[in-house]
Amino acid sequence: MKKIKLISLFLILAIGSISFGQNNYYPVLKNGLWGFMDYSGNLVIQPLSLQTANFSDGFAYIKKGKIVHDLTESRVFFLQKGFINTNGKFRGISDSILRYDDAGPFCDGRARVRLPGRGIFSNTKWGFIDTNMQQVVKPQFTEVGNFSEGLAWVEEKITFLFIVISDTYGYIDRNGKMVIESKFQSAGNFFDGLANITLNGKKGFINKKGEIVINPRFETVGFFSHSLAPVRLNDKWGFVNSKDSIAIPIIFDQALSFSEGLALVKQGNKWGFIDTTGKMIISPRFIDVANFAEGLAPAFDNDRWGYIDATGTFVIPPKYDYAFGFHNDRAMVKVDDKFGYINRKDEFVWEPTN
Repeated sequence: MKKIKLISLFLILAIGSISFGQNNYYPVLKNGLWGFMDYSGNLVIQPLSLQTANFSDGFAYIKKGKIVHDLTESRVFFLQKGFINTNGKFRGISDSILRYDDAGPFCDGRARVRLPGRGIFSNTKWGFIDTNMQQVVKPQFTEVGNFSEGLAWVEEKITFLFIVISDTYGYIDRNGKMVIESKFQSAGNFFDGLANITLNGKKGFINKKGEIVINPRFETVGFFSHSLAPVRLNDKWGFVNSKDSIAIPIIFDQALSFSEGLALVKQGNKWGFIDTTGKMIISPRFIDVANFAEGLAPAFDNDRWGYIDATGTFVIPPKYDYAFGFHNDRAMVKVDDKFGYINRKDEFVWEPTN
């Protein structure tokens, strides 16, 4: 059964990347299925899915199905995939002439959808629908990203039989118009007006005009936040600014993007936090820790998770098996294979269930 629990959590682990929205609905697990509670801990959408994501633009992407047990393992079969609104009304993505077989969350009023290939030499193609579940961008791309700041990256791969002729990335607007030429080896989402791209095997950044503003010379990069982005060069990490200057020296073993004015950096096998000047604010002493959200960060100590403040002090003692970041004054925690929600006072709003 452990394998099934991991599968059911696959989409939930992306909580930090999607807004809960103004309705403040939170995914909850009950009797092996996901539903939603409100800010007060009331069950507002009955559990009905094996996988779920958070609400965004008024919809949540869910997957219904069944678990089949045999002598060797338990397997998941997804029978229906689609979106529910805040009233709990479900609409399947295959309930149309096109019959999509997968999708992503709504971002900027658009959700990516996949059209399955037909025939041995055909491939799946991705496009976009709007919140009325109408196609706005024809499925024509090999892969696509979620919309961010009005643009989405798309991959155009041309093949002959099983031979790749070309494989490039560009950007489209919300109507599907190619606004940044498809010419990059890879591409990422826009943050703070800049997106990472790859040319000649190296990563840099472009603006929304498609102009290179940070020369591609890095091995790996993160996204821009607080006008800084983590970059790796010669297997060490530092931070570049939007003027293409190294603002924080490349001396760390690992680094993540800034959140609430602090960034996670790793020295040896321990994590700490620096500010936007590069000053070490919380010394590297955590084996595992997450970014700050709403003034608190999940941190691991003595085989348990709790929450620290911006001084590195535990304000919620490490007593949980796992802890997620706070969103709208609620945080999901794991206790004995059960999942619940606490508030900032460390009080349960939703008692742990599974």
